[in-house]
Amino acid sequence: MTGNVIQMDTQNPITQWASDNTPYWADKKLEAWDQNKLEQLQPFVKSHYWCDRESINVFAVVGTAHPDYIGLTWNEFLRQGKRMKGNQRLLESNPIYYEETYVKQPSMLYVSIDGSHWYVNGDGNHRTCLARFQFERLNEQGMAKTMVHGVTVDDYRIDWELYEVYLELQKQLDKSPNLGRLSSQRTTLSREDSSGWKIDYYETHIKFINDKGEQLLDKDAASALFGRKLDRRSGGVLSKWLSR
Repeated sequence: MTGNVIQMDTQNPITQWASDNTPYWADKKLEAWDQNKLEQLQPFVKSHYWCDRESINVFAVVGTAHPDYIGLTWNEFLRQGKRMKGNQRLLESNPIYYEETYVKQPSMLYVSIDGSHWYVNGDGNHRTCLARFQFERLNEQGMAKTMVHGVTVDDYRIDWELYEVYLELQKQLDKSPNLGRLSSQRTTLSREDSSGWKIDYYETHIKFINDKGEQLLDKDAASALFGRKLDRRSGGVLSKWLSR
């Protein structure tokens, strides 16, 4: 190192560096993105953020939607990815690519529920893996690198409290199906957007339906039901509704 300039060892291929300096996370397996889970949670999404020029921490990427790579460790993927050799050559010839802030082409696509753990959801699997090892190599040399820029993200935030109440009410109604049934009703509240990004806000109500009609319950009303037995003797909100 001369002065404040850090000399990166670009002559050492990333696979060789990874063998000599194996990161602690290298043997973690890529988890599967669960699209079915997202679809199950969709009625309880309270906001959806999309942006095609976002920055994310590549070390917060825990998995992928690509079936060929699910279950591989990061180390295995570094050596077995279908297009890894070509991407490794590009890394060696243009390492600054992973630090630049312009919108990535081709796109790098990520999806998350609640923004703490990310999954590759399309293009970007190989580059995500390489970015992790490349940033780890730079970190070893004193450069703090975590963020890849100019990527496309979908981040869904869930009303977990309402969802848990819904599940509990459904469990109780499964035991007494003659009392009625549940569904959900989500409405769009607002949208914020400009070029390259948007965020939609939603509000969800639990809908209770029986032969007397239907009732929309907000979180407080649904929680009141959750705290009482679902029968006519409870004296709770549902009992009053049933006795109309």
